[in-house]
Amino acid sequence: MKKRFVFIATAAALCLSFTGCGNTTSTPATTETQEDFADNDFIKDLQKGLESRWSIASDDVLSMTNDELKAYYEQSVNSELDIIEKYQNEKFEDRKLQEVAIQYINLLKDSKEVIPYLSTDMVKFSQDWDMIYKKRSQMISSFHSDFGLTVSEKYESTLNDFISISNIVTQQESQKDTIDKFNRRLYIIKNKRLVSNNTDLLQIA
Repeated sequence: MKKRFVFIATAAALCLSFTGCGNTTSTPATTETQEDFADNDFIKDLQKGLESRWSIASDDVLSMTNDELKAYYEQSVNSELDIIEKYQNEKFEDRKLQEVAIQYINLLKDSKEVIPYLSTDMVKFSQDWDMIYKKRSQMISSFHSDFGLTVSEKYESTLNDFISISNIVTQQESQKDTIDKFNRRLYIIKNKRLVSNNTDLLQIA
């Protein structure tokens, strides 16, 4: 009887060690994986990049040699690009923000390709750099108004300058578009009149 009791007690202990001796169902561990998006980090790093670039801005460019100018412009672009270039391959929740972010990064890369013209073709450099500057102004303004870009108080006036330039550029583009539409319409009207006159001449002949 004593041996039988010992056997039963041992069996019970073994059952407990195997989590209820097979009577319980194991619940698999559920791990919730939340996908990380780069939206907020990009806007924060964009602010860092802009402030880094604006912190080295110089009003003394006219006294610089060509080599000094090239070094200055390269440093300016790289101070932004080094911070935000990584987001070209990141995943964004807002697809529109991702699209504009990639466009802005590519615009910075384009500006680096313009810098060598400082030594060979100053006119081309000025034209291309001015075009990129205007486009950057519009994109920075869009980041501010559409995606919540802010800067520290020290650089708020600089941001406002870019927004003002963006408004001027947008207005100029709108006026140019209106003029282009008017010219196209005038061209069509002139062609219609020319065709009509030629038809009349053919009928008279």
